[in-house]
Amino acid sequence: MTENQALIGVLVRIKAVLFSSLLFAATSPANAAVRAAAIPSNPGDFIVAVQPGGPVAGEMPDCDPELTSIGSLFMAGQTSVSATCSIASTSVSAVVSGTASNPTLAASTGDAGFTSGTIAADCKSSQVVNLQLTITMAGSTMNSFSGKVFQACAFVMQFPDASSSRLLGTIELNGLLGSEDGAVVNNTVNVSIEAKVFVTSGSGAFAGYSGSGTFTQSQEININPNNQGSGDGSTVTQPSAVTDFCAAKGITSCTAQGIGAWCTANQGPQAVECSSILAQVKTAAVAKSSVADFAASDNNKMSLKLVKSPGGVRILSPAPAPGSPKAAAKVTASTKVKVTAPVGATCVVKTNTGKVVGVGKVSGKYSLVNVAPRARSYAFATSIVSTCKTKTGKVLTSNRVKIKP
Repeated sequence: MTENQALIGVLVRIKAVLFSSLLFAATSPANAAVRAAAIPSNPGDFIVAVQPGGPVAGEMPDCDPELTSIGSLFMAGQTSVSATCSIASTSVSAVVSGTASNPTLAASTGDAGFTSGTIAADCKSSQVVNLQLTITMAGSTMNSFSGKVFQACAFVMQFPDASSSRLLGTIELNGLLGSEDGAVVNNTVNVSIEAKVFVTSGSGAFAGYSGSGTFTQSQEININPNNQGSGDGSTVTQPSAVTDFCAAKGITSCTAQGIGAWCTANQGPQAVECSSILAQVKTAAVAKSSVADFAASDNNKMSLKLVKSPGGVRILSPAPAPGSPKAAAKVTASTKVKVTAPVGATCVVKTNTGKVVGVGKVSGKYSLVNVAPRARSYAFATSIVSTCKTKTGKVLTSNRVKIKP
């Protein structure tokens, strides 16, 4: 594998581990014979452990110098190359899974079902990440890491308590990744985020509640740029030409790193041969990163304040660009509006000019509706809002979203 390929693998893994979405789907039959426990307005922290998802669709890294030129720089005798790269990726709909537990609620209600719940979410996300790396024949070292991220999720949290209780709503994040100075220590980045949570409806013990709160998520991303495996049993199988090269040169560690180190120490006439051999090095795909460990941690807490209410409404998209939470969201004539509200509600989306963008009925697992815009409905508008009427006749109003046609 060439250093170019190794670098691409590093950047793809970074895309795979950055701020994964949330989800899990499991059902528990309701027990009609047992009354729902009374839920306090401050139910205590929900411990949420979400499973990291796979890489999202996005562009290849844009680097200076270009990745394809780095091999030729080594062949010309250069021993170290500094590269500045950026990655932009977008996922329109990503589903992931996890568990949810609330020991405080279980203790206050006497129902152990609140300690073994699940969480599921359907998320739209986008991110821009900037990296600075030093690349040598022996491997790569990350010098800085920074970025911006946006994520809007519709979630459902479910518990196998006496009433098969559920909470539905949104998790919304628009902010920065990494530290302000982009510092990286030993190729490790520590990321902490705090997303906003809005509960739009509930069922079972949570029936008649809505509210808001925060979701705090912490994780450590070990980039592992030298592609040495992740301790998950990954193995490296080298072609015979590579093993023969190692035997002839006395290289005891016949890996990309071992060969690269030998080639760095033996420049000159060896450069072309080294480049050819490194291009043949095959490494097993690194299936995991240390970020997977965070899925089982208790560093991810959802703190909610619940109130008796007919429900809530949120516009999830359109939304501002990553890192610009107060900016206007760009829309086109065909941009749909995603709204979440109590299931069965009929929602009308209007602009600040009074035009009706569209009408839709909330349904489905995540209590969502995608409202298609009518012709020229966004013309001259600077914001949109959704008004929803529930099945019981209650009128609810959403957040106002600034737009830029």
